[in-house]
Amino acid sequence: MPIPTTLADLSTVESVNSPAGSDNVGGNIDNYFRAHATILKRQFAQGADLASATTLAVPADGTCFNVTGTTTIAQIADQWKGKIVVLRFTDVVTLTHSASLVMPYAESVTTAADDVAIFVNIDTNIWQCLDYPNYSYRKTMAAADNAQATANGAVKEDGSTTMTGALAVTDGTNTASYPASGVPYGPSWGASGAKTYIDTALATKQAALGYVPVQQGGGPGQGGSTINIGYGASNEGVRVAVSGFDQGVILFEDNLASKLASMAVDAIGAYGFFQNNTGVTLGAGNGTSGSGITWSSASHSSSSNPAGNWMCCGYAPNGDKTLFRRVS
Repeated sequence: MPIPTTLADLSTVESVNSPAGSDNVGGNIDNYFRAHATILKRQFAQGADLASATTLAVPADGTCFNVTGTTTIAQIADQWKGKIVVLRFTDVVTLTHSASLVMPYAESVTTAADDVAIFVNIDTNIWQCLDYPNYSYRKTMAAADNAQATANGAVKEDGSTTMTGALAVTDGTNTASYPASGVPYGPSWGASGAKTYIDTALATKQAALGYVPVQQGGGPGQGGSTINIGYGASNEGVRVAVSGFDQGVILFEDNLASKLASMAVDAIGAYGFFQNNTGVTLGAGNGTSGSGITWSSASHSSSSNPAGNWMCCGYAPNGDKTLFRRVS
């Protein structure tokens, strides 16, 4: 028998392995010893990385391998009954459960990076996953969470049982609990179910405020700016800010008179009677700078010009007088 090079060259029957007693090994006895030692060592060494494929090619020698790539694995290439491999998945890959690749819980598994699983070649072209710690843990925790959700009376997606606990609705500060024992949930919840309790809890929130809130923005022609209303820090009245920009003090009945009284005679928005000195006729809506008009009465005109820009509120050929309003 030639010198073996892999574990596949060896047999579980002693008499089949070489060298036999009648073999003339000559100077090859050391090669036989080295070959067996090497094959033995390979079984406990890290093998070369394996690229994921529909049929994962596992070599005869080696036990531990990294599996790279994301190609779905449907089966593992046959070796011999009893062959065991430990696979570490470096990427997210699907292991398809079937008669030739038997997975835990009889279901296909999507790995997570660094998941480790142990497989054994239990029969011709059949591999079975002996252990998959990470997946088993995730499966167990999911079952535990589901059981906890049932105990706490949470709404489950399958709608197969009824709640046995209390339903609690919280706004982060206050919690309202409702006796929901025996109330159906899932697709069957309805007028007599958990939805009623949630609707009731939400309906009580506005009443608890003690006032009717006003929606901010969202109306016709409105944006979503943040609006702040508060009393001025200098006791000047109620101020408004939009998205951080001060809009000034709101005028009310009790402060309107004082605001008007303190308003400068030529302040923006103020009205004045002026003579048109622009050289052209000004009609209602026409504008001019203050340098084109002078303060006037019905019969006399001064040489004093107002500041800013003004809009004609009447009709005045050049040299005539009428009412103007300051616009800027």
